[in-house]
Amino acid sequence: MSDAYEAVKDTPEFQSLQTKEERLHYLEEAAAKQAGAPDIETAATNGYVNLGGEKMARQTAKRWYYTKDQREKTWPDVAGNVLDKTVESERIVETLERIGYTKNEIRGLLGG
Repeated sequence: MSDAYEAVKDTPEFQSLQTKEERLHYLEEAAAKQAGAPDIETAATNGYVNLGGEKMARQTAKRWYYTKDQREKTWPDVAGNVLDKTVESERIVETLERIGYTKNEIRGLLGG
């Protein structure tokens, strides 16, 4: 809401509003639009869901009942997804190769 206020406070549309309720409604619409959401409730929910702690909680919940083998084969990521460790390892190796590391250097970096 504060960012939305800063963005619209000097606009003729905002300054023409007569009541605090009208100004609040205008700010809610501006904040939702900035967040790419249809309304302020959705914008607030999306903001909450995307907090780092909430993402970590979802990762923990997804992986809670994994066996040791399943847990070792997957990695959590910062977006709250569970990643296939083999696929992600290959992507890391490919990236290191693209930037010029040799196979031996990569083994050294990755501990294997």
